[in-house]
Amino acid sequence: LLPLYSALVCACTPQTKLPVEDLSRYLGGLASAALKTTSAVHRDVSFEIIAATINKANAGTRGELTKSVLECADKVESGVAHILLRHWLARALVNCNDKAGYECVRWLLGQITQGSMYSTEAAEGFNIILGNHDWSVTPATHGVFKLLSKQRFYATVVPEITSSFKSASDDKIKANLLVVLTHSVQHMPKSVLMSGIEDVVPLLLSAIRLTSGSLKAASIRTITMVVLETPDTLMSKVSSSIIPLLIGSLTYSDAANTVQVRQATLDALSLVPEKYAYSVIHGARRDVLRALVKARDDRKRLVRADAVKAYNKWLNFGDI
Repeated sequence: LLPLYSALVCACTPQTKLPVEDLSRYLGGLASAALKTTSAVHRDVSFEIIAATINKANAGTRGELTKSVLECADKVESGVAHILLRHWLARALVNCNDKAGYECVRWLLGQITQGSMYSTEAAEGFNIILGNHDWSVTPATHGVFKLLSKQRFYATVVPEITSSFKSASDDKIKANLLVVLTHSVQHMPKSVLMSGIEDVVPLLLSAIRLTSGSLKAASIRTITMVVLETPDTLMSKVSSSIIPLLIGSLTYSDAANTVQVRQATLDALSLVPEKYAYSVIHGARRDVLRALVKARDDRKRLVRADAVKAYNKWLNFGDI
């Protein structure tokens, strides 16, 4: 019944008062029970209730509720559930521009940069903070979303990720930071992402090289957006760095190159001849055509169809 209860509580408006005598104690107890349970379903829906309730609380009460939840959590033995709790608290607080949300974010980044045993989970869970959800902290269920909350997140967190990546020496830490970056930028409005994109592009290229599946596809789509909106930003990198990475992302025998990745790659390659002069990318033309010839024999029909379109664009590119 707890999932049904979660959907009901999360759908309440901010003006709705839950029928509990002490809300702070109730959420603290719920957090403690969720951290101890062996049921992932009960744990997750409990965190959804906590996040939705804190997000809709007024500014004065929000801090008290968050403090109560964290104090109760600290009394329970640390585990991966503590990581997930911070993700959900960050979702609740970041979207309403509460500074406590950024304390949770920095705590999570600390788990990553310090090489915690749960660093991978800390990185993957960043999708919870800004990603979509069916009912907890969403516009459809009356969640509180303050103006410019995503802009603030981008301006605050992305520079910290960039700085940590540059100073990190461990490959696992770097890979996890790239996961955080990819989850962060894929949920940003275009106007926000384009500001300061020059600092993010090198990390996105590393993400294409080091990640796989949906994360790799998201990085490629972000690069495609940059090519579409501000192609001059990538002028010096397109032939020497970007195109070779895209060619490598077409190999269907590589498990990292899912159908989603290969389709995103072909979309990017199709756009390149439209945005750059022949003199800029002619050196890569032969290699691209060879890769696209192989892609026309891909196992998936949709990929083959996209490969044919991209091949025709590159074949006719530069013809008078």
